[in-house]
Amino acid sequence: MRRAVIWGVVLVCLTVLLAGGGPAAQRVRLIEATAARPATQVEVTNLPAVQAVSGAVNVANLPAVQNVAGSVQVNNLPLDGGGNVRVAGGLSLQEPRTKRFIGITQATVEPVALPFGPHMYAVLTMNRACQAEFPGTTVCLGRELASSAPAPPAWAGFVLYVTADHLDIAFFTGSCLDAPGVPLSESTDCTGAQPVACCGF
Repeated sequence: MRRAVIWGVVLVCLTVLLAGGGPAAQRVRLIEATAARPATQVEVTNLPAVQAVSGAVNVANLPAVQNVAGSVQVNNLPLDGGGNVRVAGGLSLQEPRTKRFIGITQATVEPVALPFGPHMYAVLTMNRACQAEFPGTTVCLGRELASSAPAPPAWAGFVLYVTADHLDIAFFTGSCLDAPGVPLSESTDCTGAQPVACCGF
């Protein structure tokens, strides 16, 4: 009987020792060892070299255009010391081009008889006369003559020009201008064929 009790105590002790050294205890020791291991750098190698691509590259699967509400701020621009955006290359500025007086035609334009009014000078006929003698020009508008610098030289007699800047009946017909620059009515002094004042760039 006493021997049986001793063997029972021995078996219980062995069971406890085996339970303490089993998988659960091993997992605990592994976790403790992992936590105690110092951090080391991970290096990824054997990457492919840069590949040369010929032909067209199609980039697809991009997100659709997004609507943005509010303000958009763009940062990280290349700025100089004064806060200006730096650009490469030259920047050229050109003055706006305005039409000016070019010359007076040697040829003259005859007035056209209209059934509903007095004789008038057709604007397209005047443009063709200017183009024939001064390529790239048209009949002058009143404001083009007035703003030309230098001013047109004095001429003898009358020249034809267009008084209106908008598309009405006055725009499509010419009027007479004397040498000092006074517009004259066809019904008074300006009659018959007249040369054309031409303006261009």
